[in-house]
Amino acid sequence: MDGKDILRFVEWAFTGTDPELTKKVNSQWDELKQYDDNTLVRIMDSDPDHSRRRTAEQILKGRMERRRNL
Repeated sequence: MDGKDILRFVEWAFTGTDPELTKKVNSQWDELKQYDDNTLVRIMDSDPDHSRRRTAEQILKGRMERRRNL
């Protein structure tokens, strides 16, 4: 392990998260939030990436809850 890996490990140990993974998840979330409901349903049904399917599902559920509470 070089110094960079050790630093990332220490940060992960104290925060419980990997900064690169957090950045990837946030960018995926921002990307999918821009899509309309039909596109999110299509992603949920047919995207080969499980994380994209789950993120699309979470975004769509959040939108449905907000609409229900209006």
